[in-house]
Amino acid sequence: MKLIIKYNWNIILATALCLSLVSCQIKSTLAQSSNASIDDNYVIKGDFTNMKVDKLGDIYLINKKSEILKYDENYNLLFRNSYNTQGRISHIDVSNPQKILVYFSDFQKILFLDNTLSEIKFLNLESLGYWNIQAVAPSVDNLIWIYDPVDYKLIKINDNGNVLLNSNELYSEGIGGNIQPGIIARDDRVYLYTESEILVFNIFGELLKRLSINSSSLQYLNSNIIYLQNKNLMVRNTKTEFITDADRKLFQYEGEVSDFYLDKKNQLFSLDRTGLFVTSLDQ
Repeated sequence: MKLIIKYNWNIILATALCLSLVSCQIKSTLAQSSNASIDDNYVIKGDFTNMKVDKLGDIYLINKKSEILKYDENYNLLFRNSYNTQGRISHIDVSNPQKILVYFSDFQKILFLDNTLSEIKFLNLESLGYWNIQAVAPSVDNLIWIYDPVDYKLIKINDNGNVLLNSNELYSEGIGGNIQPGIIARDDRVYLYTESEILVFNIFGELLKRLSINSSSLQYLNSNIIYLQNKNLMVRNTKTEFITDADRKLFQYEGEVSDFYLDKKNQLFSLDRTGLFVTSLDQ
């Protein structure tokens, strides 16, 4: 009788160990594929059209009334300001939290804000001799990149509108896509992009290469382009020169997402119709 009890106890221990190993393997697979479902942990609720996160961890949300709401890393509202007299906000760049760039493409106006969302400077591109400018972004040396869709040029100007350099004219057909393009200037590269492709320039405005990426939103992080394709968050290394290299999937959403931001701690900020929720990719 004792032998039978001991034998059964060994079976129980073996079965428990087996189940534990299977559980670990499942968790490992989820961590590698990042297809885990989202816990609907909305930290800020509301109807927002766009979001940004600066290098200090502060969060900026834009609503349909052209209001900018700034929150700290603990999701406390710090500042709120309305710019509806300037028209619709088409782009905001918070790469420099002390000099935030806000662009109103309908009226060709650039507004610079300080860290309290107070106005620093206002530029009217039409009065400076520029027309139908579709994309604007700050350069890494505190100047301004603009995209001229008429002459198909990426132009670098100062605060007075003076041209400092033009891009080369290797792409006379312009940039493909059906939406208004955007510009991201990071490190030693400038990225001019739409939902269908990215043109990569160096800091002197020389076109280096074109990337075919179908995306509704993208981010630059540590030499990687992170982009949203349907419900998948994908990553491409910008230093890669081989077309055959496949992009890697970081995460798969369950629902529709309009914007995202991945920080260096693998915290994924995502925006949908309900508001902002945060997911850790380290899970």
